[in-house]
Amino acid sequence: ASGINGNINLNHNINGTIGVTLNAEGAINQVAGKTVSGGALSVGFGTSPVSLTTNVSSLATTTAGYITINEASGIQLNAQLVSSLTVNAGLLSAGDITTGAAFTTTNLILNNNTNAGSSIVLSHNVSGTSSASLHTSGNITNAVGTTVGAGSFTAISDNGNIGSGINSPLNINATNVTGRALSGDVSLSNSATGNVNVQDNGVANAASGTWSMTAATASATPLSAVN
Repeated sequence: ASGINGNINLNHNINGTIGVTLNAEGAINQVAGKTVSGGALSVGFGTSPVSLTTNVSSLATTTAGYITINEASGIQLNAQLVSSLTVNAGLLSAGDITTGAAFTTTNLILNNNTNAGSSIVLSHNVSGTSSASLHTSGNITNAVGTTVGAGSFTAISDNGNIGSGINSPLNINATNVTGRALSGDVSLSNSATGNVNVQDNGVANAASGTWSMTAATASATPLSAVN
């Protein structure tokens, strides 16, 4: 869909069985209570922020700016050009957040902690150059050889593990780290160079089991705890 007067105004539910493409020179506006449903969703806009309620299989963004996706179940994140990406998934039923492509944003927020049985499973390199925050009801993992990059990194699991143990940790590259597993273990491997600050803030580093972070490179120096 293309916009009238540069804008796209979604006043009704829309459904594209295979896919939905929204490209606006201006803003994309959605009436409360309406949903974009279907297969692959591609979004581009000239005016941000944009906030969409969705029930789609995947998301790609084609312009810079700020977008929030409120997704009914699970979603795959494909190529992203936005500078700030917030995904609140699994809002109506359990569903994983996965990746179909590598991407870099300035700020990255991934949440799917509303319904039990959801996880964050990252198969590609993803980065929030300023910050990345991941919060799920289940596990947070990434594939061997991939990394979550961030200036400040936060990972929270309500009922699962962060990483899959010391032999298969969550690979990150971050200088400020918060990792919390309320009912499991935290296993991190950090490739950041220089000092790495383990944050002791409102979301304290903690695990009901084991909390560990190893240096992935020889140039990493000892950890320092900060408030």
